[in-house]
Amino acid sequence: MIVRWLMSNSKAIDVRDRDGTTFYVMVDMKAFQEGVGRLLAEVQRIKSEGDYEAAKKLFETYGVHFDAKLRDEVVARVDRLKMPSYTGFVQPRLEPVKGADGKISDVRISYPVDLTSQMLEYSGRK
Repeated sequence: MIVRWLMSNSKAIDVRDRDGTTFYVMVDMKAFQEGVGRLLAEVQRIKSEGDYEAAKKLFETYGVHFDAKLRDEVVARVDRLKMPSYTGFVQPRLEPVKGADGKISDVRISYPVDLTSQMLEYSGRK
């Protein structure tokens, strides 16, 4: 939705084709930043006012429709990489280190043993 909105409302992104492969290229950083700022302001307005109709229009215009040909191209590109369709990452555990005054003076970084242990910890089941 964000990219489609930017393509329609700014000159920040250009769609390019090279040897039958589609690329989305950011061609104007300032236009990108200004466009994202305008979109964020509109999303915040929609949220704060509870403007259901504007939210519906925004997502129906830019978010729910897709180019089936592009989807098929992307799926084929990913399939060639032979990567799993779902991956998980073990996130670092950050623990505050407090000084004698009780204020945080540093952060200790450690890594859980594996993803399963981390997910169980997050769920409260350890």
